[in-house]
Amino acid sequence: MSTVPSTRAAQRFYFAGDHAIDRLGLRTALTADLLLDLLHAGRSVWLTNASRNNKRRGHILVYSDVDRAWFVVVVAIDDPQRGGAIITVLDQAHFEADLGQPIEPACLYRAMVPVVPAEVARACVTSRSI
Repeated sequence: MSTVPSTRAAQRFYFAGDHAIDRLGLRTALTADLLLDLLHAGRSVWLTNASRNNKRRGHILVYSDVDRAWFVVVVAIDDPQRGGAIITVLDQAHFEADLGQPIEPACLYRAMVPVVPAEVARACVTSRSI
């Protein structure tokens, strides 16, 4: 893993219930603890910020080296003191279908580079953009 520091201060996250843990197990090889480690260490990219919309929902992009794929963590910030409640985990294709457009390559790169060497991230994102 890379030691590149996050440019965003880490928040605290927790699983809101079994649904999120079930979806995590169905969609990725990441464990709950590993996902929490990625989020708490700031090795992720906010795609939509919960504090900037009325729904208090946010979407956080993470890269799983285990799966060699990106996932979007849907969080609710209903109680800022408690942190972000993980509602579900979506694969990249599901999120992009809901969004109606692809995730920007720069976001994919920024989510990937804290987990793998920068040259690997660059090559992977570049090959996907062609």
